[in-house]
Amino acid sequence: MENNMATRKRLGDMLIDAGLIKEEELDKALKLQVGGNRRLGYLLIKLSFITEEQLQSVLTKQLDLPIVDIQQEFSREVKHILPRYLCRKYNVIPLVLGNHNILKIAMVDPSDSEAVADIEQYTDKVLQPRLASHSDIETAIRKSIPWSFRDIFNPLNSQKLTALATAVALILVAITILQY
Repeated sequence: MENNMATRKRLGDMLIDAGLIKEEELDKALKLQVGGNRRLGYLLIKLSFITEEQLQSVLTKQLDLPIVDIQQEFSREVKHILPRYLCRKYNVIPLVLGNHNILKIAMVDPSDSEAVADIEQYTDKVLQPRLASHSDIETAIRKSIPWSFRDIFNPLNSQKLTALATAVALILVAITILQY
């Protein structure tokens, strides 16, 4: 991102300054964040301390990025660039492939350098992140990004695979019992 992390004001401080949360609420979210892999904004929303719209408003100021309208910007030509599991893992959706191998993407957190690096490596494209709400990205993924073989057998879906295997085993037992 263009903004230097050292000069950028922290999200929690900006939310307090805007009067959207109290310091105690920030502390509670930060304690929950320790040891987990959750973003602060996500936790604050889940704890009902702020709304998604309030978070987006502060993030646009913090990151100096506009909120993108996914429905208007999404190009069907890019729907196969990223597999569904990566879109879900990083809360991103590809929008449009521009000149010079630049891929514009919508992200919940454009400051997530790990996500940007992983997606650039996967796509071999230069990313141009834009800000979008979690709910808009989830809706766009559900409606626009097709399932692939890799999505079904990805380690991220191991719980689903375990549940499916259990269900199949139970069905086979039931069929066996019914046959006798």
